[in-house]
Amino acid sequence: MLLRCVIILVSVAFVWADYADVDIEQDLPSDNVGFWERLGTSYPDEFHIFVFGNTLSSIGLNLKQHFEEETDVVVIEESLQTANASLVHLSPVPVDLTCLLPPPIEPSRTWKVYEGTHDEDSILQWMNSAAHTFRTDEGRLSATGLRIRQATHALYSLENTPRYTECDRITLEEASAGFVKHYLVPQKPVIITDYHAKATSESVLDTLTKHGDKKVGVKLADSSEFEGVEPVTKRWGDLDELQTIPPAVLDKLQSPDLVVIRAAHRDMSLEAYLRLLQKTRASIANNSPNNVSTSGSTAYVEYQSLTQYPDLIDDLLMTNDQADDLSTKEDRHLPPWMREVLLGAKAHLWLGDGRTVGKLHFDPFDNVLHQVRIADLIYHGNHCSMSHLYHPMLDS
Repeated sequence: MLLRCVIILVSVAFVWADYADVDIEQDLPSDNVGFWERLGTSYPDEFHIFVFGNTLSSIGLNLKQHFEEETDVVVIEESLQTANASLVHLSPVPVDLTCLLPPPIEPSRTWKVYEGTHDEDSILQWMNSAAHTFRTDEGRLSATGLRIRQATHALYSLENTPRYTECDRITLEEASAGFVKHYLVPQKPVIITDYHAKATSESVLDTLTKHGDKKVGVKLADSSEFEGVEPVTKRWGDLDELQTIPPAVLDKLQSPDLVVIRAAHRDMSLEAYLRLLQKTRASIANNSPNNVSTSGSTAYVEYQSLTQYPDLIDDLLMTNDQADDLSTKEDRHLPPWMREVLLGAKAHLWLGDGRTVGKLHFDPFDNVLHQVRIADLIYHGNHCSMSHLYHPMLDS
């Protein structure tokens, strides 16, 4: 029955991220390629370009005025030669941050053809979706757009930066009335105390065991630290003896004398991972009365995408009586008033034995953290107060 005594840390986080809709985009049309290439290079790479054909010219002229305040959106009218195209969107040139080496083929704009009905409201909705804008049929910013603009302006501002020693604790009812104004816009963390029912170790283990056939990515380390930075020479020898780093890569490295160390990765079933947790906890119990493992080995699930496991999210995020009247499962994951401003939120799973140490870091996206079963402490520092925070590698 040792498995029943395992302390499980389960966190489901929804991250506000901007995911490009690349699966429906295409290369530039083969007919009249020169026109599209010239058009694409006529504006900065980060611009969205909407091209209206003659059949939609009157709507295009009206919507052009709607987007005049958008600094990275261009609306033009052209006599389109592309078959069945009355409105085309040219996306910005993508910036590849996944590799330090120059790509073998320079990235270029992709295009999407509007295939909806020829009415202004539908076209406006499509343009807003494509360019990530929030224009109304009157040309003004929608309420959501105004909130996001306020939040963006306040994100890195030192003005009116909140000072706090611990997070506010509010109810679901209080959050629904003032979350955006009092917390999202000023970028102030908050704890909503009664959104989900409190889970026991037994209920969490029962839920995870039920989904034991699902595959998860597991990080394996010889300590409770799963990331860090250390000198290249510690493991890899003298710098002069190392393979020469290509100049194109070296120019992008802030600290070429340092290397990031990450834990090993292995894919396994959730059932196999739970057995591994059982073995780790047995080692802790047998080796140390203070609940510290002398072996130091740790297995940890982090950043596990739950997009393909919606039923696991449903079972983990059990709402309490106050939230049971929410109409859909999506409402139970994130309430409607939160989904409205946290665009493109994706769920990820963190699962461990409670001993993992998370290093000081800055998330570029807003996070909604569901602590299903907690055995840790989270310290949140002010995003504008780096000079008051200590981290061994901060200077590097």
